[in-house]
Amino acid sequence: MAKMTFESSWNGFLFGVGNDIVNELVKTVPVDKGTLKASINHSTNGNIITISMLEYGMYLEFGTPPHIIRVKDKKVLSDGKSFFGKEVHHPGTRPNPFIRTAFETKLPKIIEDNTTRHLK
Repeated sequence: MAKMTFESSWNGFLFGVGNDIVNELVKTVPVDKGTLKASINHSTNGNIITISMLEYGMYLEFGTPPHIIRVKDKKVLSDGKSFFGKEVHHPGTRPNPFIRTAFETKLPKIIEDNTTRHLK
C-alpha cells in the first residue's frame, strides 16, 4: 500500500475546498439561467484557490448604480418582444451577496470537512 504524502493530502484539501465552495455558489446563484452557474469554477496554484465566474456575477453580488444603456449596433434596443428606443435609463439593481454569504456561512464547515477528509 502506497503512503500518502502531505503534499498530495494538501492538494486534495485545496481541491476539495474549492470544489465544495463552487457547489455552494452554484446552489445559491440568484439567477434562473444556467449560464452563470455553468461558469463558476475553481483552480489551485500552489496554496492559492481561485474561484472564477462570468463577470456579471460581480454585478449580482454588489448591485449596480442607476445607468444608461445605449444602442450599439442596432437602431433600437429590444429584448426580442418589446422595443425600448435608442437608450434606456436603468434604475440599477440591489446587491444580492450570494458569494459573500456562501463564504461567511459555508466556508468554515467546508474547511472543517476537508480537513477531516484530507489532512487527518
